[in-house]
Amino acid sequence: MREDPPDRITCSNKTVLEGDDVQLVCSANGNPPPDMMWIRNGNIQGMGSTLLIKGVTKSEGGTYTFFTNNSLGYKSIEISITVQIRSKSPEITNPYKQVILFNEGKDVSLVCNASGYPVPNITWTKHGTVIGVGRIFKTRVKRNDSSCYTCTADNGIGHAKNASICLDVQYPPSNVKITPSIASTFLKEGDNLSLYCQGDSNPDPTYAWRHSGELLTSQQSRSLIIKNINQRQNGLYRCEAKNRLGFVLSKPIEVVVQYLDPLEVIGSSNKSYSQSNPLVLFNLSINAYPSNTSLSCSPSAPNILTTITSHDAGLNGKQYLVFVVIQNDVDNASILCKAENSVGVRERTFYRRPILLKESFAGQFRLTYPKWQDNLQDVKSAGYNDLKQKCIKILQAAYLGVPYLAAIKVKDFIKGSIIVRFELEVIGQVPDPLLPLREYIKTQGEEINGLQMDYNSIQKSSERHITSRDKF
Repeated sequence: MREDPPDRITCSNKTVLEGDDVQLVCSANGNPPPDMMWIRNGNIQGMGSTLLIKGVTKSEGGTYTFFTNNSLGYKSIEISITVQIRSKSPEITNPYKQVILFNEGKDVSLVCNASGYPVPNITWTKHGTVIGVGRIFKTRVKRNDSSCYTCTADNGIGHAKNASICLDVQYPPSNVKITPSIASTFLKEGDNLSLYCQGDSNPDPTYAWRHSGELLTSQQSRSLIIKNINQRQNGLYRCEAKNRLGFVLSKPIEVVVQYLDPLEVIGSSNKSYSQSNPLVLFNLSINAYPSNTSLSCSPSAPNILTTITSHDAGLNGKQYLVFVVIQNDVDNASILCKAENSVGVRERTFYRRPILLKESFAGQFRLTYPKWQDNLQDVKSAGYNDLKQKCIKILQAAYLGVPYLAAIKVKDFIKGSIIVRFELEVIGQVPDPLLPLREYIKTQGEEINGLQMDYNSIQKSSERHITSRDKF
């Protein structure tokens, strides 16, 4: 029989989907029958005319060599396996839905990673409007860029996939202003003040208020409310808005408080005047804003004449000198003085009243206990001062609430058991200034504070004199 080397190799290339099984088959003639093997990248992949690859992967695609030989020679041929990737709808591996904080003015890169076959196209949208394409979207954020950004992956296979990243752009306060937005506001003393602060910031600011530069610690909200405003709260008010990125002060608003203080008598607090003087002078002071205050004084009787002169006293003050001429036949009259400006009216009435005299009365009573001690004549001794304080307490208790009493004084002690001499100062004419003491001893008993008193010894002297006179 004739011998021949290997010849007439028959093979064909293969195209297969990734994951399928693939079988390569080749045939060759020769005598003696040739040996057959499959080689790839210098490595033997199998023996025989058939090579089976299960679940082929993309990496197993490529060129394979079919090699055959016998004792007379060898022959080989290359065939290829084309592994096609199955079509796959896109999958986004990031971003997951999240919120990222950025400060205004910072550069931001948003990344969207997606897989699929064919490779998906990626677009970026904001509020439904396309703002970029590709895996990475870059921007320098501004405050109005706070929003959710959506990346969409689409390769035409299945449904397009999308995911979102939300940016929270943070910035310091700005456009801080007070409403009502006026340069100044006018209020009357006793009115309520209400101001409101508004501005733009992220995160939201904390608010504070300043009055003439001083921080109002009791006002820590965007609303400033002052009830029953007074003249000391006059001035410039500003709102302060603050967050972790900075703070801003608003433009000031001037609060003008209009007021009219009560009429004041300079140099005296009396509201009466001497009955005996035909000429009376009142020196009055008025503090007010607006300062164009008028003053009028009206007597209650026709035989009283008044004349008023005025001069400025400081920025918001005026002083008035009121001359009053009183006829002698006018008794118990009054003068009504009235100050007036756009805020309102203040009135003060001065009355003509009789002058009350202060009179001093000397009195005494006898103690039957304790017994006389010689040290009671020594005003510096402990015994003298102890007895004096006990007697004063008895007298104070006896005259408690008596309207005409001006003063009490223990003068000294006289031997005779113990005679306590004291002095009462009373206002006006009192028929019996010792009556309250008698009534007190009668109700309390003759033994008080460890002292034994003789009720019948309470006496007053006939000596009486004027000690002082009221003045205007």
